[in-house]
Amino acid sequence: MNEHIMLPPDFSGRNATQARNAFLQLVAPGVKKIIADGSRVDAVDAVGLGVLVMTQRRLQKQGGELVLQGMSQPMAVILDKVRLRSSFGVPL
Repeated sequence: MNEHIMLPPDFSGRNATQARNAFLQLVAPGVKKIIADGSRVDAVDAVGLGVLVMTQRRLQKQGGELVLQGMSQPMAVILDKVRLRSSFGVPL
């Protein structure tokens, strides 16, 4: 089963708890893929990236994956800087 989520425009520490809770609700038994749309992201920081990494690890433990699609420029830049782009299935 696949799930979809739209990342918020401010995907940073200000929204970390809310974003983390949204992802945790999607990571359920039987979910093999979460597709996150980052096209609206204007701001992202280490806390936002931490939410993505945590979600990816939880999904991998149950044989799933987190895929990022529709990356905004700010999101793509930060993923490149920390070398996480390929970890989330984002083409170069």
